[in-house]
Amino acid sequence: MKARLNVVRLNSTQEFQLRCELTSTTDLRVFRRATALLALHEGLVARQVASLLGISRQTVYNWISAYEGVGPDLDLADAPRPGRPSLCTQELQRFIDETMTQSPIQLGYLSNHWTAKLLQTHLASKRQARLSKEALRRYLHVLGYEWDKSHYVRGSSLGIKTAVVA
Repeated sequence: MKARLNVVRLNSTQEFQLRCELTSTTDLRVFRRATALLALHEGLVARQVASLLGISRQTVYNWISAYEGVGPDLDLADAPRPGRPSLCTQELQRFIDETMTQSPIQLGYLSNHWTAKLLQTHLASKRQARLSKEALRRYLHVLGYEWDKSHYVRGSSLGIKTAVVA
């Protein structure tokens, strides 16, 4: 059984597709899978491929099994996996965006500009939302805000930055 698993036969279309994948992908996992399948196709055995890529032989066997008998489309990408649901709902993102258009002073804080920590405190008190500072920074980035020296600014595609609050 193992001797059969060491052999990968690719048709010319699949071989061409894998070689194109090597030059175009930015996903390291896809690159490694394409490299492994091509190496096996060219005559290397699973042990050699595993050693070459720094992975276990079992991983090579798993890849062979996954792509064995696949038609003309070799999809080397990972299947989508459900992750942890986001704590920042669309409603909360809108609230953050609305909050960022107001000065913290207008809302009773002793600061002229929003920081992640201050925004974190505000969200906890007004929306009972407990987001980490890192998560807040990611959401602010998604909303188009950038950190500029001491406060957040709304970035633009023209490279012009607008202060969030005056």
